[in-house]
Amino acid sequence: PKLAHLEETMRAIPGFVAAPVIARGEDGLWTDVWIYDSVEQAEAANAKAADMPEFGRMAAVSEVVSIDMAWMPVA
Repeated sequence: PKLAHLEETMRAIPGFVAAPVIARGEDGLWTDVWIYDSVEQAEAANAKAADMPEFGRMAAVSEVVSIDMAWMPVA
């Protein structure tokens, strides 16, 4: 269910570009890397995540939800 909810969430977010890493570790925890058009769009998406039904459905199938942001240079 996580991947279906993840795809639904990504379609609902302006500026979302890709999620090149969606991995489940041996401990059962997921690590997702999401890429946005800009830092501002990433910040806006994180700010409204709690109010998004799509994000709520995705988070409901996860035991732990933590959002960390980082800047990556474009090669």
